[in-house]
Amino acid sequence: MFLIFYGNRHDGSNRAQPPAAPGLGHRARQILDLPAKSGLGNGIVVFVSCLCGRWRAADRVRRHLCAEYDWSHSLLDEMETPCNPATLYGRAKHGLQTILAAAARLDEVSLAWGRIFFLYGPGKKRGRLVRDIIAGLLTGQPVETTAGTQIRDFLHVADVAGAFAALCDTAIEGPVNNASGEPRSLARVMRMLSEMTDNSHLLQHGARPTPPGDPAELTATVNHLRGEVGFAPEFDLENGLRDTVSWWGEQLHRNEETPDLREMKS
Repeated sequence: MFLIFYGNRHDGSNRAQPPAAPGLGHRARQILDLPAKSGLGNGIVVFVSCLCGRWRAADRVRRHLCAEYDWSHSLLDEMETPCNPATLYGRAKHGLQTILAAAARLDEVSLAWGRIFFLYGPGKKRGRLVRDIIAGLLTGQPVETTAGTQIRDFLHVADVAGAFAALCDTAIEGPVNNASGEPRSLARVMRMLSEMTDNSHLLQHGARPTPPGDPAELTATVNHLRGEVGFAPEFDLENGLRDTVSWWGEQLHRNEETPDLREMKS
């Protein structure tokens, strides 16, 4: 998914604008590329549209993900932590960033690379921890979980979007962690959700084994996001989870069978 921004360069420089993108009719100041689904295909689209197209669409491109980091490190810092992806997905992301960064330097294009951590919120699809637990708890289904000892960095999807919007208004280049910077155990998140839905009895802690190789802790440093970008999240974890539970509760209480509700019940 691509969000395209029009207008003058953010830094007010007199450098020539990129030519108008074919079919757009305007010069695009920025492209914010966000994956609609996890996979490798959208990375290829970025490569083709921006690198082979010689950056015709925009002068800044932003990407993600924390899968690029070496997960043997528990605290992940943009400047200090090495990139050594443990998955094919992460390797594809890191390889793409390396290529785009090199091309950006050659073409004098401004490139910022936002790394999302563990987001949650309204509208998330099946397979996400917070969404799946809420779905089970609100529909009265037993929810099997691991012991929840893993530590993760959660950020509400609205704040993830807000951080990217704030990054678009800066001249910052390179990787920037898009995260809360606050480590939370999965057990604590699951407990909070069960209390918010009054269905603690449905949680079956430890019914599932921890996946092999699952990192014990993944937490972001957010010095660049807070200091240089100047962004602070609107939601703390409790308020963000309450907002998410409330949103899914509204879906369940609607009279019509919306696509979101059908998926939740499935």
